[in-house]
Amino acid sequence: MIEIRTPLRTIFEGLHLPECPRWRNGRLYFSDMYGQAVYAVSETGESEQLCTVPGRPGGLGFAENGDLLINEMETARVLRLTPEGDLSIHADLTALVPSINDMATTADGRCYIGKLTMEPPFDAAPLITVDLQGQPSIATNEKLLVANGMIVRPDGKTLIVAESAAGKLIAYDIDAQGQLSNHRVFAQLPKELFPDGICGDNEGGIWLASPNSGRFARVLEGGTITHQISLVPGRYAYSCALGGKTGRTLFMCTSGHYAPETVSNNTDGRIETVEVSVAG
Repeated sequence: MIEIRTPLRTIFEGLHLPECPRWRNGRLYFSDMYGQAVYAVSETGESEQLCTVPGRPGGLGFAENGDLLINEMETARVLRLTPEGDLSIHADLTALVPSINDMATTADGRCYIGKLTMEPPFDAAPLITVDLQGQPSIATNEKLLVANGMIVRPDGKTLIVAESAAGKLIAYDIDAQGQLSNHRVFAQLPKELFPDGICGDNEGGIWLASPNSGRFARVLEGGTITHQISLVPGRYAYSCALGGKTGRTLFMCTSGHYAPETVSNNTDGRIETVEVSVAG
């Protein structure tokens, strides 16, 4: 395993809890969960606040036409933000789940969403899908122990999900209608790695953020860890995305301790970057 020791570069700071980053069209989109805002920032640090979300913004994705989709965590709704700044309700999931967490979207705008669970005992729950018309339904027979970060592979045929409380990365096949099948373990992780946000690279690797250990790690299918980045004591790793001009910039969401009473009052959150060897 390679320990990346290159100094990290901060491109955005003064945040509460940056999470759920997505790189698209030259900018990193992310939620500041306890800052109740969604931002976009360039690789060189030019930033824009896109909207406020009183019910706490979480997972982000994109509709087929490029509109930004935003999970409003506490209300279990998916919001839709147009380039003109109009914010509307894209989907209401309250009939299925009381609150939601992260999200991944396909190229045509189908959403896969996990239930939010903050405190133990963790209750297992299935994934939810939202179709192209904004209609939600249960997506999996299996119930996951805290579905967290998730991605759709570039070919649109595989969904990978961080099952945080089980210490696993889970994979599903996606068929032509967006249905999920073939639930399987992509990687069983060491007990010190509690996976939160994830992103994928062009050689099949998955970068994950592990809040409890203050680490980012790259893992291959089967569980081999090839690289890791250790934060300084007191910094926690929450999520990550690959992007930038070369695709090799790893954008890392970091902050102080994740206790709500801590992150809601402190503004220690940052977007930090480092160059890695495999592009995303």
